[in-house]
Amino acid sequence: MNINFDFDGMTLDSTENKDVCLRQRKDRREKHMPSLKRLLFGGRRAHIRRTEDRKYIRFLDRYPETILGPALLIMLLSVTDAFFTVFLLGHGAIEVNPVMNFCLEKGPAFFLIVKYLFTALAVVLLVVFNHTFLHNARINTKVLMPFVIIIFSAVIIWEVYLIVRYVV
Repeated sequence: MNINFDFDGMTLDSTENKDVCLRQRKDRREKHMPSLKRLLFGGRRAHIRRTEDRKYIRFLDRYPETILGPALLIMLLSVTDAFFTVFLLGHGAIEVNPVMNFCLEKGPAFFLIVKYLFTALAVVLLVVFNHTFLHNARINTKVLMPFVIIIFSAVIIWEVYLIVRYVV
């Protein structure tokens, strides 16, 4: 008994390997952005299985729960840094970052909102690209989140030192 399958104008006999024909069709993984359905209701892709897929930027449907803590810690450190910055500016310090200095000229509330939004955007990018390996830089992006935490922590330690040394 012969059964014929028709895939994009190609006929395949049931005695042949139909996987060969299926692999020649357009790869569903070619779509880089997740669909709206996947964004709203989730999907099943929690990690990248194939070695060849690791060469390209791929989006996942689910991310590990272990990434939530560092992401929230970065946001907390950013807000703490912002409040310490405003406090130090009130006691004679100057802001050396020209972008943040411009925001401070608009007012402390504007500064806090912009700093929070910049950090939130950076955290979202760190989470989305958490599994990506940057081949040109030879960096796995998983190391960026701890690096950001270390940098923010160092800045806050410096600000606490300035407050203790010059304000208190």
